[in-house]
Amino acid sequence: PERVSQPMWRRLPSEVIEIFANRSFRLLFISAVITYVAQGLNATLNQHSFVFVWLIKSENIQFISYAFVVGLLLGVGSAPKSQARREKKTVVLIGLSMLIANWLVMQGAWLSGVYTPTGDAALLPMQINSFVAGIGLGFVSVAYPSMMADAADEHEHLFGRRREGLYFAGLGFANKAAVALGVFIAGRALDVIRFPSDIAKPPGATLPPEVQTSLVWVGGPIPAVVAVVSMVIFASYAITRARHAVIAAELRTKATV
Repeated sequence: PERVSQPMWRRLPSEVIEIFANRSFRLLFISAVITYVAQGLNATLNQHSFVFVWLIKSENIQFISYAFVVGLLLGVGSAPKSQARREKKTVVLIGLSMLIANWLVMQGAWLSGVYTPTGDAALLPMQINSFVAGIGLGFVSVAYPSMMADAADEHEHLFGRRREGLYFAGLGFANKAAVALGVFIAGRALDVIRFPSDIAKPPGATLPPEVQTSLVWVGGPIPAVVAVVSMVIFASYAITRARHAVIAAELRTKATV
């Protein structure tokens, strides 16, 4: 590793500017921020929708969470094999598509009046929905860091310096900060749609139909649109398996000189 004597607080601003000079890092970072904002928004409002739109008993919501965790484990476990057969970029796009499906299919059917199950009848469809979302998030959670490693190699190829620490710090920051921002937006959205703050106090209280509709929109289709924006930005990411092989070969050649 390169030895530096300058304190971190002095060199950090210029190093951050340097990593943002790499287009691949910018695309990954911005796409990750937007994706995790959408995830935070949906995850925060899911509990409200389960209880007040789908009318699922609170003790049954845990089974939806179990389905999500199983899907997540399956997605994380199968992502490396998927990456071995196709481009990492494709794996991310598949994962994002599965998340978007999770935010659109059931919600779109409910909003159109085509399929409006409630109570126990809604439990299995929501489990399937969450299972698919878990797989998608597992794909994204594995592929994004893997692509950051490729982008870090590209950074050394372009600028002659290793910046893995900042690359992965950037991805971690995108995750934590963006999810927090999604939670904040969800809270503001509840105020905007006039979600009753005391609805849990009267037993058997129900939401007005217009608030139910607004809640479904904010918790489903709107995060889906946000995720589509992430996909559009991410689509121009250009480090393919072949491109990375060339970069890695040139770095090995340079290291032996």
